[in-house]
Amino acid sequence: FGDISGDNAAERIFCVALFYCGVLIFGTLLAEVQDAVQRINLNSRERENEIGSIVEYLREEDVPHAVEKKIVRWADFMIRTKQVQEARNRTLQLTPANLHNHLVLFLQHDLLMQIPMFQSIRDCSKENLLVDLWSHMTTKLYAAFVPVATSRHTDLYIIVSGTVILVRDNEFVSTFHPGDYFGE
Repeated sequence: FGDISGDNAAERIFCVALFYCGVLIFGTLLAEVQDAVQRINLNSRERENEIGSIVEYLREEDVPHAVEKKIVRWADFMIRTKQVQEARNRTLQLTPANLHNHLVLFLQHDLLMQIPMFQSIRDCSKENLLVDLWSHMTTKLYAAFVPVATSRHTDLYIIVSGTVILVRDNEFVSTFHPGDYFGE
């Protein structure tokens, strides 16, 4: 700590008190870091346990390694998505009503504003509309398929992650990337 020493009793007491405060702050920081690491480890341990049980079942059934790998990647994606949604829902439930709208706007503004229809709205109640829309939105996860193009859909699909390839009559039509949308 360098050459820090007191010449008289008051300076020595001050140095001891200062060192004591430093130790308390350092201990508090260590405890917070340890708590954060434990929470992260708990989430990853839960995910690893679920994936481990899936792998165990697949190996018992002698599923080919390539198929097992795809299933494990999909399960990992689903588990991570579920954990993120649960954390978001818990946070929103704990948030007071007056801060709820601000938090929803912060979390979803960029996603919804990528859609030109919402960009063109110039009304003062635009924020309330976006919050109401978000509260009615549900997350749907699709594997290697998309709803049938010839059937009627009344949903707006916003691509958050992954890539969607639009195929009509076995012909490539378009590719959608995160931020793109389709539907009504």
